[in-house]
Amino acid sequence: MSQVRVAILTVSDTASADASADRSGPVLQGLLTQAGYVCTRLQIVPDDEIRIRTVVLGWCDQGDVDWIITTGGTGFGAIKPLLEREAPGIVHLVLNASLQATPLAALSRPVAGTIKNTLVVTLPGSVKAVQENITALLQAGVVNHAIELVRGGSGQTVHEALASEGVRSPAPPPPPPPEAAVEVEVTPAPVPAEGPVRSPGSVRSSSHRHLHDHGHAHSHDHGHGHATPKPRSVLSQDPGLPAHARHRESPYPLVSVSDALLTIIREVQPLPAYEEPVTAALRGHVIAEDVYAPHNVPTTFSTNVDGYALRCMRLEPALRSSN
Repeated sequence: MSQVRVAILTVSDTASADASADRSGPVLQGLLTQAGYVCTRLQIVPDDEIRIRTVVLGWCDQGDVDWIITTGGTGFGAIKPLLEREAPGIVHLVLNASLQATPLAALSRPVAGTIKNTLVVTLPGSVKAVQENITALLQAGVVNHAIELVRGGSGQTVHEALASEGVRSPAPPPPPPPEAAVEVEVTPAPVPAEGPVRSPGSVRSSSHRHLHDHGHAHSHDHGHGHATPKPRSVLSQDPGLPAHARHRESPYPLVSVSDALLTIIREVQPLPAYEEPVTAALRGHVIAEDVYAPHNVPTTFSTNVDGYALRCMRLEPALRSSN
């Protein structure tokens, strides 16, 4: 496979004002260059979703970048809506590598997928996290294989190599360490003076033993049973309830747009028309037919005084058509 062309986008308000504050971008570039990748672009943008999407879509449209990596910022919210195909396996790989270093990685939200013929991966902003995640992505040729598939390749060489290795069985877990011997002294429960006498074989519903540091064990019996756990909330189909209290699946069948329009036409009846004097009480009413003035008002052109009334729609750069 030919050399992989990489573009790095650092998302940081601080670094966008002072490029010398960018730490993760240059480190990322050095790691990739050392691994044999060609870093064609290194850019810094503020933490603004529109700016992030504009740069990423522009690189993907040009078609001369194989892999886009963002570091820092709100990569999750800006990049995920742009992905045409998500790559959850790469996300799991990145999270697993981070979780082995720190439990705080559970709070990160990496994103991976493809836009056109470009692989896009978002990474955190810290240098430590960038080094850990890139090491995981480059091991065993994961990224190279992904980019080959994005380019339209079959990955036959990799698949044949995996087939030749045979089936790999996971290593058995190590045996648990031997438990230290603990001297246990059992004190029989006293028999009440009154009440039924229990036979040695009688057992109550539950028994709890508590071991203390001095090696003695005390057994406490409770006569209560344990009921099957029940859900704390009951989901409903009421659309007026908040989302967390409603079922995820609607009880109503899906219908086509044409069937829905026919249902609306069949069920909705127009309101009757009636005459009313023009007063303030007509607020909220709709006229039954168009009303035209008997002559133009004003009678002459007066745009130099009245001006024009315009209505426009602003299109965000990231949502404009590439055509």
